Amino acid sequence: MKSYKSPLLMSLLLAFAVQAEELYLKDGTILQGERIRLENNMHTQVFRTQAMGEIWIPVDQIIEKPIPPPVVVAPKIEPPAPVLLPEPVAPPAPVLRSAPAVPRVEEKEGTDPSNHSLVFMPTAFTLPVGTWSFEDFELLFLTMSYAVTSTTQITGGMLFPVDPNDFEAFTFGAKQQLLETPDHRTAMAITGSFTDFSGDFSREVLSTTWTVNLVGSVAFQGVDGAGDIGGVHIAMGDMGSTTKEQVYDYSSYYSTSRTVTKTHNSFSLFLGSDIRISPNAKFIVEYLRGGEFNGDSDFQSILNFGFRIHGQHLSADICGFRSLEVDMGNIFLLPMINIGYTF
Repeated sequence: MKSYKSPLLMSLLLAFAVQAEELYLKDGTILQGERIRLENNMHTQVFRTQAMGEIWIPVDQIIEKPIPPPVVVAPKIEPPAPVLLPEPVAPPAPVLRSAPAVPRVEEKEGTDPSNHSLVFMPTAFTLPVGTWSFEDFELLFLTMSYAVTSTTQITGGMLFPVDPNDFEAFTFGAKQQLLETPDHRTAMAITGSFTDFSGDFSREVLSTTWTVNLVGSVAFQGVDGAGDIGGVHIAMGDMGSTTKEQVYDYSSYYSTSRTVTKTHNSFSLFLGSDIRISPNAKFIVEYLRGGEFNGDSDFQSILNFGFRIHGQHLSADICGFRSLEVDMGNIFLLPMINIGYTF
């Protein structure tokens, strides 16, 4: 059998078999065809395309096939895993508690249970709330003090009832603390007392006395912080007294009598210090400057000093005092004994 091939079909197949050449120009044009020849001293390229035939292209307008930039594939970044926060927990309900109180000086072991006073003068410190204190001066004058609050203290006293028909005395006092530092070592207070005397008024006798003082106290602590080593105290204010006298008039047939009352009033000053010499003993010194009592100025200024021996509840003051106004002759000191018990 004789085969026959059409010349047109063969040329089409040959055209498709020959791969067209691509020409790249600077302006971005891409031509498909074939290079024919170079003209004008190799400055012009003759290029044939199927659509336009032969075209002349300056060689300086032809560029090499551009190499496409590599495709950079950004790494896939996985989102961070979500952080699971714990469920919010409601804060516990506040517990209302009172701040722990700093132990008071008198509550510490080895300190003075009667540091609310020296012998004659008060200090600005008060007894712990609810505490009683009994004191016996010279075995004759008895007093009882009670701390109503941590800042308020009241005192009552009386003369030992040796012979109430002849002479008796009653006293009442109070102390109100105005301020105190948190460590209970510096304080200020106001004190007052009133004493009433009664007895035979056939002569001039002391009737009443009163004192009102502003008191300041500072207690010093030891280096090791174990307890107080002493303190200084100052008080100033007003001191007064009244006297009564029965005056008889014999000018007429019938004698008459009348009571004359006199008042004495003056500025008062108290200075005192207590110095610890052992865990259970102190040295005490006091200076008192007061007014006239019963018109007698012999005891306007008094110096008192001695020792206080104490335990946890019991204290004993053994002192001696003398007037600084008059010559007491061979008497160097008048004894003063004070016993106190705190409970």
